[in-house]
Amino acid sequence: MKIIERVLKNKIMATDVYICLASEKIPEDEMQADADKIIDQMKDFEQKYSRFIPNNYLSNLNESEIFEASEDLLELIEAGESYYKKTQGLFDPTIHNYLVNEGYNVSKNQGFYDKSIKPIEEIKKFNFSDININYQTKIIRKPKGLKIDFGGIGKGYIVDKTTKWVSQKYMDFCIDAGGDMFLGGTDRINKYPYWAIEIENPLEEKPDTLLPTLLVKDLAIATSGIGKRVWQKDGETKTHIIDPKTHKSVQNDLLSVTVIGNNTVYADIYAKTLLLLGGKDGLKYCNIGKIPAVFLTKFGEVLISKEMKKYVWQK
Repeated sequence: MKIIERVLKNKIMATDVYICLASEKIPEDEMQADADKIIDQMKDFEQKYSRFIPNNYLSNLNESEIFEASEDLLELIEAGESYYKKTQGLFDPTIHNYLVNEGYNVSKNQGFYDKSIKPIEEIKKFNFSDININYQTKIIRKPKGLKIDFGGIGKGYIVDKTTKWVSQKYMDFCIDAGGDMFLGGTDRINKYPYWAIEIENPLEEKPDTLLPTLLVKDLAIATSGIGKRVWQKDGETKTHIIDPKTHKSVQNDLLSVTVIGNNTVYADIYAKTLLLLGGKDGLKYCNIGKIPAVFLTKFGEVLISKEMKKYVWQK
């Protein structure tokens, strides 16, 4: 059994990337080439869709009122439209302008907030329903000033995109982009009949908080939290999770949410959606919609949805 691993720290999408491929038959040089291909696809996605890279594909879309979409963009827009409706507007990629005005106006590597950049003086209230998409002609029409940010779906999308072809060659693999991951087959490194994923505890003041270890096979996991992308603006703590109802950084009892799904986009979007809902309403939403989720509150309380319990390692 040949196993290769790649770890990239803060090199792509301002996050850490981990890749693991295992195979008995595929030559090692081909496996290394496949890992390179995954990394190249992620880099290409970032170059096209990061809002911090000027004059790129996303920038051209945001500055246009009529735009002819590529296949990738059409897939992103279609997923955005679908989850906007499913979450009743809680997931909305058109929060770009509110995100900027909350202070997230430069990249993570530049410190999130540059106070020398003036806020947008008057923001028109747009949402995803203001975008018109013709899926036959691939033409997107949107009002002037409406700007899209794919931060809430991008990592999940590119993990799924790479998983699609990787899963045709490998039974056992892991593709992880900053905690948005797909886990194919089993963990051959530790010789487990599954992948055992520990949820990170971001509570420095409560290091003994016990978060569950999740046992999964051929499933995606994503965690959304407010612990890492944080900055100070006007004496207030701001985060990258914007409540589309208030147009401000989310303010509730939650610190993080972890979701399991059949694909990474699903897990990514619902982790953010549940984070917006808060612990009580989020748990209720999960139990009605049968969503496997783990909630960590700011007080160190761990909440586990009914559907998640079957994935929790019983020590």
